[in-house]
Amino acid sequence: MSAMSSLKIHLISSFRFALCWALTSLLWTVPARADSVSMSATASQTPATADNSASGSNGTTVSSQVDVSTAWMILTSFGLTRPQTSHVGDAYAKQEKESNVYALTLDASWIPDAGHTTTVVDEDGETSQEDVDPHWTLDVGALWSPQSTTLTSTTLVLPVKATKLTPAGSEEAPALLKAQASSIGSNLSLAYDTAGSGPWQWELTLAARPNWVTTQQTLQQYEDRQGNTHTRAELLASCQGVGASADKALKKTCKTVTALLKAEADSLLVVPVTLDWTQTWREKTDFSIFGAYFLYSSDPNAAGYFNLAAAGRKIGGASFGTGVAIAPFLWNSGTSISHVWGDLRLTASAGYARYVDDGGSYRSFALKIGYKISKNWKLSGAVATQNDIDDTGVASRSYAGTAGLRYTF
Repeated sequence: MSAMSSLKIHLISSFRFALCWALTSLLWTVPARADSVSMSATASQTPATADNSASGSNGTTVSSQVDVSTAWMILTSFGLTRPQTSHVGDAYAKQEKESNVYALTLDASWIPDAGHTTTVVDEDGETSQEDVDPHWTLDVGALWSPQSTTLTSTTLVLPVKATKLTPAGSEEAPALLKAQASSIGSNLSLAYDTAGSGPWQWELTLAARPNWVTTQQTLQQYEDRQGNTHTRAELLASCQGVGASADKALKKTCKTVTALLKAEADSLLVVPVTLDWTQTWREKTDFSIFGAYFLYSSDPNAAGYFNLAAAGRKIGGASFGTGVAIAPFLWNSGTSISHVWGDLRLTASAGYARYVDDGGSYRSFALKIGYKISKNWKLSGAVATQNDIDDTGVASRSYAGTAGLRYTF
């Protein structure tokens, strides 16, 4: 099955999840005097590499916005992601098990100057009251994702001992991996908006989104090219014999699987610090650039496969179209441009990032369209593609698609 066909199937499944959770969420958003409710469905497909398990997912997010006052806004969202098993060969296909990943967020937005007025004196000395232009916005939020458990197959690069006929080397082998993960995080951002009446306006946002991730990934067993099944102890013994002269891919695999063999939980604090600048022309055209640098409490590669721990948990807070992390980011960046034609908005975005430990880079591109069906309803959809290049120069391509619906009361 092609990647695009698989993506289409995932997106259809996402709509089923979306409809179910949208109806459930409406039960509490409407009585809470919600000003808007939105629903989105997303599907993605990422192939396996030598350093990362293959991944794919479909999911949905239902969110609501409540304007408590002119100065305060409360935003809530409930996300459900269903990771798709990777099916690396047939060795462990029947043992794979998918598990839902839930994510709940609560954010409060405060505009200090909203609703305030100031006294203005005209040329004739008469006074009047005018609204103060709101320039500053402060956002504070929290994110919680309970533990999920997944059994998935992956591919390992394993050491091969020298024989009388062949030198020492490495080989690829299918393996069964058990991954458990949970996270708790927060969001703090400060934005300044010129909020003027001229044709050119801009906004600058500085944000930090710390996220505490707890993960336990355990390698259950693996199979060599002769079809023989081996235990964790055998793999650990093989990696203990890998020296400094071994090839880079082999040393990296042994570094990762050593964590998988411990069967102990690892905790990692991830703190992405982002800076976002948006220039607006005549309220019709937006041009944005952003950059983010990632801080870690310890080596993120020592906790196993990072993409399995991060799946569905919004680690990093990157928006759709700026790339999906198949490995821990060192930094990422992106740019976008959007324009409004009547009820239609079209947005094009591109991103570039580097992974830690010279683990490679990615380039991404996304196209999003939004259409205002009526005064209350808005429809949106997007497609994205991402090209990853690992540290050995091997490239892989990923795809993602999303569709959304928003209702404003």
